[in-house]
Order: sequence, then structure tokens, then C-alpha cells
Amino acid sequence: RVYRGESQRAAARAMINERQARGAQTLARAYALTGDSRYARRAAEILLGFAGRYKQWGGGGHAVLYQLRESYGFLVPLTTAFDYIHDSRVLSDEDRQKIETELFRPAAEFYSKWADNNGRLNNRGAIHNHSVMCIGVAIADKGFVDQALNSPHSGFHALAAHLFLGDGLCWEGFGYHSYTVSGLSPIAEMAHRIGINVYRDPAYRRIFEAPLKALLPGEELMPEQYRIACQRFAESGEPMAYPFDKESMAASSVSHNFDHFGFGVLRSGEGKDRTDLSMEYGKEAMFMGHAPGVKFSLGLYANGRLLTPRGAATYGSELCGGWSRRALAHNSITVNDRDQWGRTAAGPDPAYSQRKLIAFEAAPRVKVMRASDDEAYEGITLDRTLFLAGGYVVD
Repeated sequence: RVYRGESQRAAARAMINERQARGAQTLARAYALTGDSRYARRAAEILLGFAGRYKQWGGGGHAVLYQLRESYGFLVPLTTAFDYIHDSRVLSDEDRQKIETELFRPAAEFYSKWADNNGRLNNRGAIHNHSVMCIGVAIADKGFVDQALNSPHSGFHALAAHLFLGDGLCWEGFGYHSYTVSGLSPIAEMAHRIGINVYRDPAYRRIFEAPLKALLPGEELMPEQYRIACQRFAESGEPMAYPFDKESMAASSVSHNFDHFGFGVLRSGEGKDRTDLSMEYGKEAMFMGHAPGVKFSLGLYANGRLLTPRGAATYGSELCGGWSRRALAHNSITVNDRDQWGRTAAGPDPAYSQRKLIAFEAAPRVKVMRASDDEAYEGITLDRTLFLAGGYVVD
């Protein structure tokens, strides 16, 4: 079958545009490493080609790809390519001006506004502002740099302080925690390289401290982002040991309650006797972004492996819209085989979790966690208590 509709053509154009943008980045990097101007000329050809068409296509507003992917899959690679070849002889002053005014400025102006709107205090703000920061640094525009760092609605510091709760976790869940950092980390590093040290922001440091209290033995999360952050924290006089070296891979053995997000972990034993018992009791699913109805999801790690599936699935998986949206997939409590009601209104609300938690105690011999919720089913209160003691679990 041959597809000829505009939606299919648009999808094909998007794929080609992204490949061209990433190709320009690769070519420009090859020029930077080898000095061979053939690579720079081809990268410049791609940049100028997009500069001649971007405003014609709409200039922002997913002119090339849908908004999130246009930021990191198109604008970031092109800006990187421009930076690599900026001082080469293949670009004239007129070429640089055309790329700046016809491509980068329209994009940065759109995504500055879109970050504050579509990305207002959520993960998308970091992704949009990543491209804004790239452009601001590449064309030396302080306004775009200030937007990416200091916007009260989507800037680096605002997201670190408000998208991530007081306990350090992103209110949108563990997956969105790392996704947001994929935008914040390059913003932080670009700021550092132009003389702005954001690594001193204590809220940003909490973003890296918190996940280490939730990981299971042998798990890794954002290893490259941790590597960069740990290096910069040390340079700022507040060192943090890189957690994923083989000699330092031991996960936290201390029970911990994320009382703002609503996720507790009871721990006992060491090595092969290690047991982790967790429960979610907040507004959001811990391991499945924006999954409704997961009160009170149970997680059990014992005998060297995770014994209860987390129910998580990426958006591209068939499980995402099916099994992973069911309460049973998260080892939660159901009534008459029915799913729990949809989650409460989105947004950070630490008081919500604190209202649901009844007890969290981690005594040496016996550890206990209990939570209750009357909003999962009409007229029914769910109440779950977990005990961990001496190598056995009571639910």
C-alpha cells in the first residue's frame, strides 16, 4: 500500500528533518575533530537550507517536528552544529546572520513562550528551555540565557525548586524525574561553561540525592548526568561521590519515606539477605508517569531480584495504554476486580500524601508502614499495612 495523505507526508518530512539535523551535528563534530572543511561545508549547507525554510514552514509551533521533539531532536543538534563551525571559513557573515535571524531567533522566541505556557512548572519546561539555552549561548543572546535559567514559570531554578518536591522527587514520578533532568543537566553545564555556576543551587543537588534513596541494589539512573553533576559539585566545594562505580554500587540500606511524594521503602538485611519493601500512597504513580489508580502499590525485592513487577511501560509500548494503566499491574488493591478511580487533580500537593500516611516506623527489629485512602472507590476506604522483620514480610 502507498500512503499519499498529508499526515503521512508530514511524518516522512519530520523523520527526514530530524536525520538531517543530527547529520549536521555529526558532520560539524567531524570538522571540529579533523579540521577537514568538507565536513563543515556540508553542515553549513544543511543549516542554510533550514534557515531558508523554517519561517516559511511556520517558525516554531512544531514547524518541523512536534514540539518536544523539535526542541531536542532538531534545534539542539543544529545549534551544536552551528557552534562547531561558527568560526570556520565556510560561513560568511551573511550566512551567520541568515541562520541566526531566519532559524534560531524565531525558534527561541517561540519556545521561550511555549516553555512558560506548555511547560509551566512541568517536565516540558526543561525540554523546551534546553533548546532556548543552546540558542542563547550559540548566538550570545543574554535574554534567551536568562529565560532558560531564571524564568519564574519554566526556568532552571524555578523547576528545581517547584517541580521537584521538598523530598527531592519530581511530583510527576520517577520516569519524569530523569526525563526532566535530561533537559536541566545540559542547561546547567552550558551555564557553567559561560561562567554561571548553578550547581550551588541546593534544590538542584536534592534532585540527585533523592533517587539514590529509592534505587534497588544494582540499579543505575542517569549515570552520565550524575557523572557531570558530581564533578561540578566537587569543584564547587560540596563533593558528592559518584554512586555508580563498581566499588560504590551498594544501594542505600536505610529505610526512607518520601513524605512529600508519597512513597516509602522499608529495608533490612545485607547482601543476599537484603529485602526492600515499598508502597506508594501519593497522588502520582512512582514508576508509571501519570498512571491513575495505584493506591497502594506494593514493591518487593528479595533473594537478589525484584519479585513484583512495577507495571511501568514507555509511551511507545502497547502495554502503556493497556495493562500498565490497570491497578492490578501495580500490585495495588482492587475491589471486585474493578480499577480504582482516576487519580486526583494533577499538581504538587505534599499535604495530600501526608494526609494519607498513618505510620512509617523503621525500628531495628520491626519496620512498619501504613496508609489509608477513601478516594479510590466510592464509599470504600482502602487501608494497607506492611511489616518487615527478620527476613519475612507481612501484608
